[in-house]
This record gives sequence, C-alpha cells and structure tokens, in this order.
Amino acid sequence: MTRIVAPIDFYFDFASPYGFLAAMQIDALAERAGRTVRWRPFLLGAVYNHVGQSPLEHPLKRDYINIIDAPRCARLIGLTLRRPRGWPEHALPPCRIFYWLDRDDPVGAAAYARAAYKKYWLGGESTADPDAAADIAATLDHGRSDALAAVQDIAVKQRVIDANEAAVARGVFGSPFIFVDDKPFWGSDRLTQIEVLLERGSI
Repeated sequence: MTRIVAPIDFYFDFASPYGFLAAMQIDALAERAGRTVRWRPFLLGAVYNHVGQSPLEHPLKRDYINIIDAPRCARLIGLTLRRPRGWPEHALPPCRIFYWLDRDDPVGAAAYARAAYKKYWLGGESTADPDAAADIAATLDHGRSDALAAVQDIAVKQRVIDANEAAVARGVFGSPFIFVDDKPFWGSDRLTQIEVLLERGSI
C-alpha cells in the first residue's frame, strides 16, 4: 500500500528576507522528497501584536539582517538581494491577493507567492503597495482590477485574519516557519535539517 505523505506547511511573511530565501528553495527540497508544499502567508505584525513585541525593534539587529546577513545568505544560493522600498513595512496587499486566489486555485496562489517574493526581494518593490501587488497578479494572467478589488474585499480580509489566527494557534512565531509532519522548524537556515529529516525519517 502506498503511504500518503502530508504536504510541507510553509508559513512566511512577504516582508521577511529569510522567508524569501526559504521560498526560493523549498519547492525543490520538497520535490526531492516526493512532497508538495502548502504555502501559508501570514503577517508577522499580527503575531507580534499578539505577544506585544516587535521583530525588528533593535536597530543593530535590523541593520545586521538588512546589510549583512540576509544579503550574504542570498549570495550563497546565487541571488542578489534588493531590499523592498520602504522596508520594513507590512505586506497586506500580497497576503490578501494570495488568499483571494487560494480559495479557488491553490496552485495559482503558490505561483503568485513565488512571483511576488521575487518582485519584492530581487526587484525592490514595496510590499505595502497595492498597485505593485496587483501588477504581479496581472503578470500571471489574473485581472489587475480584480486583484485590486480583492485587497479591499471584506471576505478576503477575513481570510487573512483567520490565517494569522491559525498561525498563532499553531505556534508560529517567525518567518519562515515550517512544519514537516507537525515537526516545527524556524528559519531558512533549518532547510538542511528538514532535508535530513525527509531523507532519514527522523532527526
């Protein structure tokens, strides 16, 4: 009997450089293990509001991530990081467009997430700009005006709220946060550990 394997749950914030680094690698990692990826964007701000903290409240930490560490990690996988305009900002527009697409087309929503991440972290677009988020949708043959409308749609807004609450309930506290068979991993630097787990079945 063929064993059914669960998808890898990939939680991320579009405004997270480490989320971007994981997003550029996780599909290939999953494919090597015969798995799929369930993309789950959320808003780090909502998570940190829940606990009353800020992920980048220390300026030295912010500069280290922005100037040194994230660009260095990107170079190691052959990419040149370009910080989104206005970073750090929220990423509400792409998150809402993702969940607008995901309702009827999870594969299309995942394709949107990949394209958006590239536009933000390789192209330098603002994660908070609805027009930029809608432009990305249009490049994938989704209606630009429909995407812009989705950003303001009450039902879509509620889906994002629900996604944030589900992430908090599951114990997500950073981006990226990855679950493999309910085993949690935090950070793009844990992809190596995930690969070992997928190969051996335990770690």
